[in-house]
Amino acid sequence: MFLLGCSRIQEGEVYSKDFYKAYDEEVYSPIIVGDISIPNWTTVHHNARWSVDIRNNYDEVDDNWQTRRVFVSKGTWDSYTIGDWLALN
Repeated sequence: MFLLGCSRIQEGEVYSKDFYKAYDEEVYSPIIVGDISIPNWTTVHHNARWSVDIRNNYDEVDDNWQTRRVFVSKGTWDSYTIGDWLALN
C-alpha cells in the first residue's frame, strides 16, 4: 500500500520536549540445549535520551497538525524552547 503525498515534516514549531532517564533492564532469554532450558538473565542498559516534538502544516478540515518526534542531543535539547522553530537536516 502506498501513501501518496505523505512525508515526515522536516521543520516545525517546538511544542513539547521530553527527557527519558537512563535505566537498566533485566531481560530473560533462556538458552535451549536439546530438551533442557537454561535460565539466562542479561542486563541491558538504555542511555538517557532527549526528544523534541515539532508540528507544522495545520489541516483546517481535519483540525489537526502534522507532527513529528525527534530524538536529539542534550545540547540541541537545551538550546530550544517551546515555541521555537526547528529545521531538521
